[in-house]
Amino acid sequence: MNKRTPGPVGFTLIELLIVVAVVGVLVAIAYPAFERHIVKTNRGDAHAALQQIQLLQERYRARDPQASYGTLAQVEALLEVGGLATSPEGRYTIDVPAAGRVGYTATATATGQQQDREQRVFGAQCQTITLQVDFAGVTRTPEQCWR
Repeated sequence: MNKRTPGPVGFTLIELLIVVAVVGVLVAIAYPAFERHIVKTNRGDAHAALQQIQLLQERYRARDPQASYGTLAQVEALLEVGGLATSPEGRYTIDVPAAGRVGYTATATATGQQQDREQRVFGAQCQTITLQVDFAGVTRTPEQCWR
């Protein structure tokens, strides 16, 4: 019987280095796109909070149509709701800095990890998202942050 000696089994160093290089290039391309997607997805938290404020402001105003729109504290007190100062997931702080007879302005400001990611990925442009309601309608700024 003729026995053959098996040759070397496994990968060479060059093959492993090529695989590591290819994986490195893929990660370098994919990670920024992934992080951009995460930041945009997390903005949904701010959108939800601002839209909740919009609904509560309408409920607040429905109680007395002659009254002004309310600040965050007034809305929370009259409608007996709490926790409006932060978004549902806690990534944004919510405020109603301006409220009057004809409308109001509500803002969502990124905090913590969301603020860091916004700064790193998009700069300062979307760290504060604003919803303004008046006789002219609803204005959402910055516009690119609502997409």
